[in-house]
Amino acid sequence: MLVSFPFFLVTITSAIDVRNLFFFLGASVFFLPAALALMAWINKWREEKEVAPFKDYFHFYFLFWKKSFLLGSVGWLGCLIVGGDILFLSQVTYGRWLVPFLFLLLILLVAIQLNSYYFQVKNPEASVTVLLKVATYVALKKWYISLLNAVLVGIVPIMMILKPQFGFTLFPVFFFGLIYLNCGRHYRGIL
Repeated sequence: MLVSFPFFLVTITSAIDVRNLFFFLGASVFFLPAALALMAWINKWREEKEVAPFKDYFHFYFLFWKKSFLLGSVGWLGCLIVGGDILFLSQVTYGRWLVPFLFLLLILLVAIQLNSYYFQVKNPEASVTVLLKVATYVALKKWYISLLNAVLVGIVPIMMILKPQFGFTLFPVFFFGLIYLNCGRHYRGIL
């Protein structure tokens, strides 16, 4: 709740409207280190079976701060650009047929971001370029898992907006736990 406080303020004070999209996207920047810290926390919990939730989460939050922005910029900036293109092309008569392809590109960018976060947690010493290359390869090769993970992570901010009492408390841990389990089950032996 602490790291998503800017998004919480925007959610409770702004209407769901295209004109407020900039505020929602600006407040969601803090999700980049929060998502990576949550995946690292789940990884530690799965391996050690005992964690100090608050202390370990913020330890990972500040440990992966810089790398989360480097890895997450692919997904976040890509979503920003592709989302703007979708809004623009949906208004143009000849551009409407591009919207489904841009939506698939949006899903691919989110999948690359999630895969790179997973591989970062599993290999903390790996470089950003290696992580992004492997994440892109896996997102294209195992597209069905990437699609499922992108849908799961897309549900989290939607639930934060529609049902804040569950979206800010239960759903992030539950859905990121499912994403971690999906990646762990299907990406064994990669990197």
